[in-house]
Amino acid sequence: MAVLAGAVAACSYEGGTDDGSVAGLFQRKVSWFSYLEGEDIRNRCDAGHLEYRFVYNGQYNEQVRSYEIVGTVGQTAQMTSRVRGNGGYGLSLDLSNPLEPYQWEQQDADLSLTELVQLNDALSRDNAGQVSTEGNYLVSDDFYWVSALCYDGAFVVNAWPRQDSRFEGLKFAEFLKERDSLEPEFREARDIGSETFRRSREERSERHSHFSLKVGEDGLY
Repeated sequence: MAVLAGAVAACSYEGGTDDGSVAGLFQRKVSWFSYLEGEDIRNRCDAGHLEYRFVYNGQYNEQVRSYEIVGTVGQTAQMTSRVRGNGGYGLSLDLSNPLEPYQWEQQDADLSLTELVQLNDALSRDNAGQVSTEGNYLVSDDFYWVSALCYDGAFVVNAWPRQDSRFEGLKFAEFLKERDSLEPEFREARDIGSETFRRSREERSERHSHFSLKVGEDGLY
């Protein structure tokens, strides 16, 4: 039991970003699932706190974009946008090379109260403030959005795969994309049927960074 508890704790994302250090690289590699569902946000979600995390999976081995918004309810907030493209990093630990290189580009911006009202309205229209996507499957080779939201002590996780009829019309996605000038540019979703089939025939050693998740009532699993 002690060993199991230690392993789980070691895989929990505890905040911070990739700073280029060995510790930072290793932490992100083994804690991606925790980061994706906002476990760290859930742990600090108290009254008055506003913290949103949105992750766009543009085929995991090709591009991932992350947007984090932090502030206090009723005040302005800071938005940090990041993108990692051209080469993924595996979720399974490769002990022969656990620190395979990857880089995140980053930009910071302030969000006004007016912009936060716009974003919150978009989230309301997307029904993202309550559990609304339970049962959806997320496949790393495909395209999807994940949101982990804390607002005034309430926390919720949702995720929209490309196959979800709401995917193309997500209002929060429009809001984020309008404020994202990072390179490489946003990788738009497309049908990947034949591409997935080819990928399924690759050698096992080449598939270590492919994974799937399911949206549950209380997070991803």
